[in-house]
Amino acid sequence: MLRNSSTSNSRRKARRWALLLGLVLLGLLLADAALLLYARHRISPNSYVEDAPSKAEHMRLRLGGKRPDIVFVGSSRTLHHISSAVFEQAGWTVYNYGISGHQIVNYPFMAGAAADLKPTYVALGVTISAFANPDIAVPSRPTLADLKALYATGQPLGLLAATTGKWLANLHLLNYYSQVVNLRLRPLFERLDVPLAPEPRRPAKPVDQGERRAAPAPGAAAGTLPAQAAPVPAPGDPCDCTPFERLTDKAGMRIVKCTNGDAILFGSFWVDGKDRSFTWKGFHEPYLALLNHCLDLIRARGARPVVILEPFHRLRGDYDLAAIRKAVRAPVLDFTRFPLPDALWADPEHLNNAGRLVFSRALAEAFAALPR
Repeated sequence: MLRNSSTSNSRRKARRWALLLGLVLLGLLLADAALLLYARHRISPNSYVEDAPSKAEHMRLRLGGKRPDIVFVGSSRTLHHISSAVFEQAGWTVYNYGISGHQIVNYPFMAGAAADLKPTYVALGVTISAFANPDIAVPSRPTLADLKALYATGQPLGLLAATTGKWLANLHLLNYYSQVVNLRLRPLFERLDVPLAPEPRRPAKPVDQGERRAAPAPGAAAGTLPAQAAPVPAPGDPCDCTPFERLTDKAGMRIVKCTNGDAILFGSFWVDGKDRSFTWKGFHEPYLALLNHCLDLIRARGARPVVILEPFHRLRGDYDLAAIRKAVRAPVLDFTRFPLPDALWADPEHLNNAGRLVFSRALAEAFAALPR
């Protein structure tokens, strides 16, 4: 009798655990379905979600069957540095396929999606430091095309294993869109996070006379740097594109996302005026192999590949441009040392609105010199 009672209790516990597991799986499936519907709802000719497949769909819808002259592929630097309006004024039809957080490992899918639209050029944005960096970053949202490219180019085993793991994990959409969800929820939690007491003010750091510093913001005390830049003007700043979303990060930098695929940074933050040292040590061969794989893919689909060496804030050091142009299987437009004052940078990695206009005009002139 006791044995029957014990067996019955065990079965009830097993059923409860099975029910709980079923409810968890159902919740995850419902979350995936909700995120899938959200992504599809957000993608239209006038809005997009920042991941490679979703923005590729926006690119297709936005162009509406029109063959572009240039598609710019890259990271947040491409996203924030390209002004589509500047190129359109110069007579070019372009699309800004830059995506925050996407690097060379994400380029195989992006390059293929861009080339499928049969543009004249597909331009890949890279930095001079990436050629010599021995560590290729593991992508947060790789696609199957990216994973295949890694295996095809014989990338290091650690990168292959980590990227494969990421790809498998991202089959669950809640994990795949975790960065997007975090971006949407962060402002809500920051509004709720009210400190119980004001934070003590930190003493101003005196300027070291041996360092080159950016000019203080208006109203800052002489000989000190402000904790952050002067307040950014309220929405209504002149944009050369139509905004569909406005975001403000924790430091106060405003980000305006536009219907044409551009995104603009307003303000100037964390630009300390220091030089960035760089030592050229030759190529990191796995990076070069992956880059050339993307360039060959673009050419095979009927477009002309171009590589843009993006502006590098206050670079100090030399690099072998002749060797780069010899090794890279595409024309290389070098803007590494393009003269951009500190006031044109939003931070040491990205240009602000004024900077992107200056850079885009110069880049449009460089493309005009290429064969069309």
